[in-house]
This record gives sequence, C-alpha cells and structure tokens, in this order.
Amino acid sequence: MNPDQTGHRGRAFTMIEMLCVIGIIAILAALLLPALNQGKSGAKRIQCVGNLKQAGIAFHSFAHDHRGRFPMQLPTRDGGSEEFVKSGYRVGGEFYFSFRHFQSLSNELVSPKILVCPADSARWPAVNFAKFDNVNLSYFVGVNAEQGNVNSILSGDRNLSNERGNNPTILQPGPGSSIRWTRELHEFKGNLLYADGRVEEVNSLRFLQNKKGDEALFLPSTNQPGAAAFPGNTALAVARQFPNGSARSNSGRVSENPDLNPRTTATRIQPANGVLTSLPSVTDTAPAKPETNSMVVATQAAPTRTAHNSGDSPFMRWFADMAQQIVDWAKWLLWLLLLLLLIALVAVRLRELARRKSK
Repeated sequence: MNPDQTGHRGRAFTMIEMLCVIGIIAILAALLLPALNQGKSGAKRIQCVGNLKQAGIAFHSFAHDHRGRFPMQLPTRDGGSEEFVKSGYRVGGEFYFSFRHFQSLSNELVSPKILVCPADSARWPAVNFAKFDNVNLSYFVGVNAEQGNVNSILSGDRNLSNERGNNPTILQPGPGSSIRWTRELHEFKGNLLYADGRVEEVNSLRFLQNKKGDEALFLPSTNQPGAAAFPGNTALAVARQFPNGSARSNSGRVSENPDLNPRTTATRIQPANGVLTSLPSVTDTAPAKPETNSMVVATQAAPTRTAHNSGDSPFMRWFADMAQQIVDWAKWLLWLLLLLLLIALVAVRLRELARRKSK
C-alpha cells in the first residue's frame, strides 16, 4: 500500500475524531449552561433571602423601640410612616410613598443597598437614605403586618401580578385572587418576609394559601408607572378638579405639584373580599409632605366580584408556567439537534473526501 495513502487515511480519521470531540464538548456545554444559570439564579435568591432577613431584623428593632409597632403603624412625628399608608390608597399616593416605609428604618438598616434584590436589574442601590427612592427598592411592604400575627406578610419580592402580562399597583392576596409570581426575578417564585422574621421561598399557589384578603401590600411596579388596579384589574375612577370648579372622570395620574396642576384623587375602595395592596412607580418624585396632595373625592361603588373562569384557576396558572418552561427547554433541544446535525454533515463530508484521496 502506498505510504501516502496511509498517511491520508490517518490524517482524515484524526480530523473526524477531532470534530467528534468538539461536538461532544459543545453538547456538554449546551447541557451545562442551563445548570450554570440555575446555580447563578439560586445564589441570587439566597442573597435576596439574606436581604429580607436583615430588613426583618430592622423592622423588629424598630418595633422594640416603639412599643411593638412597625413604622406603618406610627405617625411621622414619631418616626413612622402611617401617613404614607393612608396616601397609598389614593391614586398616585402609592407611587410616591412606598419607599417611605423603609426610609423610616434608616437608623436600623446598615445601608439601603440591601433593599435591592441582586436579581432585580430594574433597580439600583441608593448611596444613602437621603437619596433613597422607589428606584432603589425591590421589595414590597405589608402595611397591615402586626408583630403579634406571625403569619402576616411584612415584606417580599415585588414581582407580583394579578393576571398574565399585567402588573397592577393594587393587589390583595385572598380567596379567589389571581395574584401570581412572575418570571422577572426568581422564575415564578418569590421570597416572603413574615412578621415573626422568618423568610420563605414560595410559589404562587402557596402564596395564596390561607390568605383571607385582610392584608395590604405596597409593591413597586416598573412596567406600568402611574397605573392602578385591583384584583381582576378593575380600574379606579378618579375625579379631576380644575381651577374653574369643573370636574371630569379620569383614570390618569396624580399631579406631583397640586398647586400648579389639576388635583386628582380617588376614594379608598374596599373590594368585596378584603383590603387593597398597591405598587409605586419609579418615574415620579415624592412631594415634600403627604398633605400637599389635596383631594377631591370621587364616589364609586365597590367593584362586584365576578367568578373566575378556568383560565384563572391555580391549576391553569401552574400548567401555563410549566408549559412555558417546557417551551424553553425545547428551544435548547432544538439548538442541540441542529448542532449535532451540522457536526454529522461535516464528518460525513470529510470522510468522503478522505476516501476519494485514498483511492
């Protein structure tokens, strides 16, 4: 046999073997990448738990110095944020004042940086509490939480929604509610800080278990600044008072300067199944004092509670979440199959070329 032919055959086999090794490495990388991403997400979730635990310690330190009451239950003259709770039930108020409840803990918290979840790319840490605002906050506050009620929610991740694709500013966890975790921070899960200081990671179904609709949670919203909604996305009707005394019905945003612009408000509407919750916007700046938001009250009956269809059931929401995860994995498998097909085509072509040269 010609030595050159033997050499050609050896080199051709070595090249194919090298391509196979490269293909195996690519396959392993494709399989390991989701695991690495999950590990990174898990590390961020653990750090988020630590942030909430520090916030819980700060809340309890404050309560220890104020006869067992959290900032939301004390007036501002005593170092609390009670006035901002009341303002939170007004259209616009919740957008301005949610950060105030954590700002009251400036003596108990080491730094405002712990109030930003590491998985939250839409928020960034504040330099200090003097410059602290909603853009520096990743967690909601349960304004009805009591130190004696260990199962009441004190704080948690802000990635909550009442419908798929909807990010309301007012929520109420309770029977029949469609509130669920979104994928934004912790992959359809979230961390909750309870009034006794413990932090738990829960999914949407567990979040709604044993909830009676008597809790109010103020949460930040990044996707719908200036919007307000109840469970089921019931719109708030507001009355806008103009200088000439005329009034119009409007669902628009509240003015941040009531002395120069029309003043807006809405009544605190109590749903049939409990108390409201709300989210702040990141685009508006807080007024100097809560009383500067003069209000013209619009009368509106409590929204009627309608039965949820099968698409709003916990099982259907869980099924939709699982289907989304399956679709994501299917995309990875499709890329993997395409890569294997490309490697196989290249290997077959090189082998054919090697056989031709060996003849």
